[in-house]
Amino acid sequence: MTKKRNQNRKFELANKSAVESMRFLTHFGLRRMGCENGDMYHKLADTEVDYIIELGLVEDLICLKNFTEGVKRNLVVEPTPKKGDFCASIVSIALGIARIPALEDMKMPVNWQDLIDKKILKLYYPEEERNSVVA
Repeated sequence: MTKKRNQNRKFELANKSAVESMRFLTHFGLRRMGCENGDMYHKLADTEVDYIIELGLVEDLICLKNFTEGVKRNLVVEPTPKKGDFCASIVSIALGIARIPALEDMKMPVNWQDLIDKKILKLYYPEEERNSVVA
C-alpha cells in the first residue's frame, strides 16, 4: 500500500511540475511578445491553462512545444503564421506552437473540446521545408 501511495505521490508531483512549467512558459512567452503582466492576454491565458489542465492536455502541449522548438533549433524553421488548428489558442501562440503576426489578429478563443473530438490536429510548416520537418 505504501508503494502505491508513493507512486501516486510521484505522479502528482510530476503533474504539478508540468502545470507550473506550462503556466510559467505561457506567461514568459506573452511577455516576450510585449504583453504586460496582468493584462487581458495574461488573464485569457490563465483561463485557457486552467481549462487545458482540466482536460489533461498539459503534457501533450509541452511535447508539441518541445517539437516546435527542436525543429526551430535544428532546421531553423517555424510554423506557418495564421495556419493550423492552434492559431486561436493564446497558450499555443505564447508557447510557440502557432504563430500570428500580432495578438490582435487572434481569432476567437479555441474550443479545446472540439479539438479533442477532431483527433487529428494540423500544424503547418512552409512547403519548402515540410519534408525535412517530417523526416
